[in-house]
Amino acid sequence: MVDDIIGTQAEKLQQGSELTQVRLKEMDLPDSILSLEELYASNRSKEDVEAVQISGGAASLKVELQQLMDLRRVNQELLVQTKELLQNEATEDA
Repeated sequence: MVDDIIGTQAEKLQQGSELTQVRLKEMDLPDSILSLEELYASNRSKEDVEAVQISGGAASLKVELQQLMDLRRVNQELLVQTKELLQNEATEDA
């Protein structure tokens, strides 16, 4: 009787494992989990995480992201102005 119960439970466990593996595969999680494990295994990434935490965490990253977006906008404006100047120069030369 005990053997039957153990066998039934082992079979349920096997079916549950197979179902979980199928669902994880559908969500592409095994590859994601492996990538995450590789990321944490890297000493460089640990140092990066610690540096971010020391510098203020997510709030600090948001400030830096906003600064980058502002700089991008300024650079876009400069690019447009430079293109206009070059076009005007080319027109004058012609």
